[in-house]
Amino acid sequence: MKASRRGHLALLLAFAAAQPAAAADGDAGEPLGRRHFLDHCAPCHGANGRGDGPLAAELIRQPDDLTRLAADNGGSFPETLVYQVIDGRRIVRSHGSREMPVWGRRFRLEGADEQTVELRITALIDYLDSLQQPTAP
Repeated sequence: MKASRRGHLALLLAFAAAQPAAAADGDAGEPLGRRHFLDHCAPCHGANGRGDGPLAAELIRQPDDLTRLAADNGGSFPETLVYQVIDGRRIVRSHGSREMPVWGRRFRLEGADEQTVELRITALIDYLDSLQQPTAP
């Protein structure tokens, strides 16, 4: 994880720990990013992020293999792009009409404040970063 993102996440975690809504997100047994991935992404992208979730066959387009985001971006994890796809600012053209839920919007509808929404998305991005396969030299 990049140092700046680690610092940002640490700050968000400290802030979120003081917030009642964010405290409800906490689970000592499982990292927040992994839990959100399994709850919100794995049905389509698969538990390992390879695009083979149980709902994948029902979709018009096969979900992306999320373990290849860095490899497909010249070896660098595209953090900003991923954030924008998750929060809805960037629509993935190949999806056609919006198939993937906009999780930033969904988290807000669940009553989360902006800091909690950012915490959830940042934790999810950090988890996606941890799934990246090494790029060939």
